[in-house]
Amino acid sequence: MRKYQACLLGGLLMSGMAFAQDEGAKTQTKSDSMDQKQTEAKKNSAGADVEAMEKQKKGQILSKQLIDSNIVNDSDEEIGSITDIVMDKNGKVAGIIVTVGGFLGMGEKHVALPWDSVDITMGDDNENYAVTTSLGEKELKNKPDYKTKRDQENEKRMKDTDKKMNDMKKEKKEKDME
Repeated sequence: MRKYQACLLGGLLMSGMAFAQDEGAKTQTKSDSMDQKQTEAKKNSAGADVEAMEKQKKGQILSKQLIDSNIVNDSDEEIGSITDIVMDKNGKVAGIIVTVGGFLGMGEKHVALPWDSVDITMGDDNENYAVTTSLGEKELKNKPDYKTKRDQENEKRMKDTDKKMNDMKKEKKEKDME
């Protein structure tokens, strides 16, 4: 009986060592794979190493320096404020979202302006930026509301729901008439 137990214990120990070696190999493979992914992540699409940006350079503007900034027209009249920046998938700034009209957040409208339609200059305080457009407040108010992808999806869902509700009402009305 003791011989049997010793053999069983020996077998368990050997399988445990084999399992540990197998797990070690898996860990090493995972580690190698992670190192490879990190190395690949450091390269851009051209295969060159990517350098970290160390400091803001002259001519570069941080988004937080623009968001909530007032936008004025050519007559220096405040016509709205910047609420967001729109970028394309390549990281190029496509435009800005401007809130115009309204009072205390009610009745305001969001309008997108192309990036090249605004002029951004350093403000008098050398801290903030002055954002100017040739459009007036009335012109901006007459522009269509800017709709994000989420807004568009919600609008579609609402239309679909309204259609379903109207179809159900129509069916109910037809059944009631029978």
